[in-house]
Parts: sequence; structure tokens; C-alpha cells
Amino acid sequence: RVTNCTVFRIESTRNLIFLKGAVPGSAGHPIKIFDGRGITWYRNTYIKAPTPTFIPKPGLEYPVTVQMPATSEDPFLYPERPRYDPRK
Repeated sequence: RVTNCTVFRIESTRNLIFLKGAVPGSAGHPIKIFDGRGITWYRNTYIKAPTPTFIPKPGLEYPVTVQMPATSEDPFLYPERPRYDPRK
């Protein structure tokens, strides 16, 4: 079972779902994807995603690639912390 993976991109023409996180198993093997459970579901309520599945409406055109919005923060920029000084 895969838990707490983030879907960061969906390509509908190639039927691909891109996950961010640890996925068990060998490359190229299928996995089952379930809706989020627990606290992560509450954290992602601002994303108005259709749950539990998506049913296209006839006559509407949808984007080929759906990507998670980029964050404004740099994930590699850590705040400066003073070093430990045992004399203080």
C-alpha cells in the first residue's frame, strides 16, 4: 500500500499519473491508487478535485496536462540557525 504520495502531474493523452514520494515495487509494474485518507485529506481540501473519480462532461474541452501549482518558497532554502556554542 502506498501512503501519502502526492500526485503532481496527470497526462491524460498517455494515461500517466506522476507521483511524488516512495512507491514500492519494480519499475513498470502497476499499482493501485486510492483516495487520500486521514489528515492529508483535510490538508488538501483547498484543491477542488473531483472525488472519487472524474467523469468528463460531453462538449467540454479539458487540458491534456494538469500540473500541481508551483510553490513560491524555495524547498532548499533553510532558515539560518545559530550554531551550538557550549560556552554560552
